[in-house]
Amino acid sequence: MARLDTFVSEGPARATGGEVFELLFAVSGQWDKLPGYAVCAEWEIQDGGPAAAFVESRRQLFTLRQQVLPTFAADWLLKHHDQEGRYMVVGFYGDEDGASRLCREHPKIRQFAAAHPASDYGAVDLTGLQCWRIEGIGPDATSV
Repeated sequence: MARLDTFVSEGPARATGGEVFELLFAVSGQWDKLPGYAVCAEWEIQDGGPAAAFVESRRQLFTLRQQVLPTFAADWLLKHHDQEGRYMVVGFYGDEDGASRLCREHPKIRQFAAAHPASDYGAVDLTGLQCWRIEGIGPDATSV
């Protein structure tokens, strides 16, 4: 089971005892229903790599996903609050294919990844793509 909570300030987030990440930005898609799938990957910028360039590359990638993936709901880029150079990408999709395959293998996304390899920023994928089916969203949830 995975759990992702959002808070308006750092204090309540720290009180949970879990890892604390700061939302740097979010890109929303055209999917107008609650997403059925989520993806996650953790990244680390090593050897003093250009973190700002990595962040901008994720913004461009998320915008591309927004443009080409019909079941794309949102991508978030989070920065670890206590570990410099650690980031987490969290994405939400309407279908399993978008989440498990197309988010990385769509031809335009593959082309972007080839032109902007994460290694250019000293970024190492720590976890690989993790994909989950979202179940049990509360009755008051209307969007991500």
